[in-house]
Amino acid sequence: MLPWLIIAWLWRKALNQSITGLKIKEIKKEIKTEKKVTAGRELIKKSCFAHDPRLTHQAIFNWAAATWPQNSPTNLKKLAAMLENNELEKAFTDLKDALYSPVSIENWDGNQFWQLIAKNLRKPNPRKTSGKKNRKLPPLYSHMAK
Repeated sequence: MLPWLIIAWLWRKALNQSITGLKIKEIKKEIKTEKKVTAGRELIKKSCFAHDPRLTHQAIFNWAAATWPQNSPTNLKKLAAMLENNELEKAFTDLKDALYSPVSIENWDGNQFWQLIAKNLRKPNPRKTSGKKNRKLPPLYSHMAK
């Protein structure tokens, strides 16, 4: 009986260590991702204050790639939609104008751009079903319930 108890105890200990090891790896990965997101946000801020629309554009996409590693947006319009903010769409349009218009690049105000986007550079919460009724599935075999 004693050998079985020892084997059970060793098996349980090994199982706990492997689960703990997995949790630690997940936590480390999450921290690494969060550091990339924070660094990306800081790079956006610095490039805005440097009044550099090209660097800002690149920094925004680096931040987005760190925020959504599985499904990062491919253009500013998609990013605005992912952030669920119409103000950002206007700001991103101004940024694109600054990038592709030779006159606008000198007139682009990075400080104003940062003030507008700073509060919106957060990953949105999963969509809630507010305003929608919770629809129930029809019962199975409803024809038999009669």
